[in-house]
Order: sequence, then C-alpha cells, then structure tokens
Amino acid sequence: MGLLIDDSAGASFRRHSIAAGDGLRLAVRDYGDETSPVVLCLTGLTRNAKDYHSLASALCDHYRVIALDYRGRGKSEWDSNPANYDPRTNISDIGHVLTALDIEHCAVVGTSLGGLLGFAMGIAMPTRILGLMINDVAPIITEDAITSISGYLKAPPIHRSWDEVVADLQKCFPDMPAQDDDDWLIIAKATFRQRDDGMIVPDWDHQIGRIIGGPPPDPEQLWRMFDSLGKRPVALVRGARSRFVTPDIADAMIERRGTLPCVVIEGVGHTPSLMEPDARALIDAWLLDCFAEIKSPVR
Repeated sequence: MGLLIDDSAGASFRRHSIAAGDGLRLAVRDYGDETSPVVLCLTGLTRNAKDYHSLASALCDHYRVIALDYRGRGKSEWDSNPANYDPRTNISDIGHVLTALDIEHCAVVGTSLGGLLGFAMGIAMPTRILGLMINDVAPIITEDAITSISGYLKAPPIHRSWDEVVADLQKCFPDMPAQDDDDWLIIAKATFRQRDDGMIVPDWDHQIGRIIGGPPPDPEQLWRMFDSLGKRPVALVRGARSRFVTPDIADAMIERRGTLPCVVIEGVGHTPSLMEPDARALIDAWLLDCFAEIKSPVR
C-alpha cells in the first residue's frame, strides 16, 4: 500500500457547486468541521481536487479543508472562452468560492500553479491568506521546466484502459510521487476520466494547454508577489528531481525571505504528493504557525 488513497477510502466530504463572477459553476470539496480553521488547497495547472483527497483526509480532524476544481478541470464547468483559463480569472474564482463559503481567513497549500496563485493572493486578497505552503514552484519559471510538461498538455492522449494510462504516465513522468502500483492508479484516475463509450480522456479542457505556449512569466512580477507574503508563515516542499525548483532556485527563495523552512523529497520530481512523512511534518508545523493567534485546533 502506497502513500495515497482514493475516494473509496479516507474522509467523507461535502460537495458544493459555486457560481463564479461570470456564472460558470465551480466544483468544490469541503472536508471537516465547518467551524474549524480553514486550509485552502490549490492544485496544479490541469489538476483537480482529487489530488488533495489524501492530505485532506489526514488534516480534516483538526481543520476544515477546501479543495476546488478550477474552471475547465474535474467537475467544474468548462469555459467557452479559453482566454479565461488564466491566473487572473483563477484568482477571481477563488475569491468567489471563499465568499460563498463565508471564509474570512485561510492557510493556503499551493501545488505548482496553485503556489503561484498563493503568491498572488498576497496582493489580491492579503487579509484572507494567513500563510502559504509552496509545493514545488518558485518565482523563477525556466523554459526547461515548462518544456518538461508542455508537450504532454498540448496533445494529451486518449486511452482504452487504465493500464494504458498508468504505462503512459510512467513513461512521460517517471518521477511522479508514486510508491507502488496502487499509487500510480490513483494518480491516473485523478488525471483522466472514463467516458460513457469506455475511452479514457484527460480530466481537463485541452484548451488549457494553450496558455503555456508563450514565454515564461516575468520573474520580477513573480518575486513581487512572493514578497507580498511578508511575515506570514511560508514553507517549501520540493522534489529532488524537479526542474521547477532546483537547489539554486530554492536557495534564492530562502535568501529572499531570510528564512524559509524547506524539505526535499528524494526520488520525486514535479510534484511531491505532500503525504511523504517529511512533508507531512513540515505541514503540521506550518499550520500551527499559521493559526498561532487562533485557539489551536489540535486536540
């Protein structure tokens, strides 16, 4: 048995369908007691809330965990205008979700794109974000990092069986955080969905791949957003084999803040699952810092 669990195990959750500013419906998973301190989980570019089921199940005894599908992913509606698959719209959608759920403050766990959105929240909604756990992303996005995923996202395959899906993922992304066959299948089913005709297709709108075709984001702007987190608790998890957060990039982030708790997950690339023991220990300590001024939820 690996580190991950699928929806047939772990914690139960409430499902919400929340209207964005333009009326598009966003799917949200809501774990734990509604009166507990809130942890908002933001996924990678084409990912969805299934990625956080294992972590949410581990945290929800003490925290309320919110995980949403961005527009065009998972169970959220697809957008007829692909130009809306951009970070500015994502930030607007996150704001609408938090408002609809009456969430005033939250600690944010951000994986890949979700980490960049966490940076942006420091500017766009500074009174809401209490701290950020960064999962394998940085204010420096290199062309090498983008190249490592862009081809797959622009032309995602269609498969006839889950075994085919797993084999394809193992070939294209051998450094994913899977410890055994069970983990690989869970990752596959969080990445693809099976249509009524039996074919297995990506669980995202392929138009999303268009937004990564241009030059890397402006690092000066990303650093400004990173700096906007100020004295909030910030921590970093990175994969030892990741092209997104190399040792030099991690050192630059640490130097920028003066201190930045960090763990490196050996044998993993982009991105760690956050269920690795070292990552879990860092998350627990970081959450205590985020909610230090609130009565501790840990019994």
